[in-house]
Amino acid sequence: MINGIMAQGIDETLDLAHKLFEMEQYESAVKLYRRVAFFGEDSLRASVYPQIARCYLYKGNYKESIFFYTLSSNTTSSDSLYNEYTFQRALCYILLNRPYNALQEVYSTHMDSSLYFLHKYHFYLGVINLKKNEISESQLHLLSASKSREHYNEIIEAYDNADLFKPNPRIARNLSIILPGLGQLYSGDTFNAANSFLLNTGLAALMVRITIKQSFIDALLSIGPWFHRYYTGGYTRSKQIAISRQEEKRNDLLQELYLVFDYYSY
Repeated sequence: MINGIMAQGIDETLDLAHKLFEMEQYESAVKLYRRVAFFGEDSLRASVYPQIARCYLYKGNYKESIFFYTLSSNTTSSDSLYNEYTFQRALCYILLNRPYNALQEVYSTHMDSSLYFLHKYHFYLGVINLKKNEISESQLHLLSASKSREHYNEIIEAYDNADLFKPNPRIARNLSIILPGLGQLYSGDTFNAANSFLLNTGLAALMVRITIKQSFIDALLSIGPWFHRYYTGGYTRSKQIAISRQEEKRNDLLQELYLVFDYYSY
């Protein structure tokens, strides 16, 4: 009788967890799912692992989600479910900005003759390669993941319009070496461009003044270290700004591509 009461309690807990999940109350739902996993039998425990993983995914706790998707993979005998859980782990790694870990997950999927998983495989490789700034590889995989001529053309147009190779970090750096602030201006950061230009020209003017009134050695010893610091910092910063601009463009492109592939419910 005790076992019957316990089983009934677990069933009620699981039913409430499902209802909370549907209401998007993931914090409350995951506590109940974990209680079911702790007290339930092996088969029931295996069935709630994916739900726990989803709760953590939707809560933004990607590391916990990865852990429970791994448990889900380890407790299923279905290749299809194994692939689904593996792709979900890849998604978590993408959201954690760890593309190489995501790549390992995608390569560990069990590919068969399923066109669904083949498209999904190429989609994830396209996203991961875009995160890694491997633009051509990314586009090729996403084109392979497309299911219609319309989507194929939308992907090509999105890449053409993104202009992902500008601003060029090397050009930005060299421009700021030639003239402080010019690299930042090239990257579209007018505030930092003006700041770098005014700061460096001000220090240079002060060095000239001290050189005239005292000596070049005095100017070099007193102002030189400051000028060197801000001058080198300026062209290093201009390179980073260009890299950040490129990353922003890749993220914008990803958002556009997600809309294209929303049809596939990835």
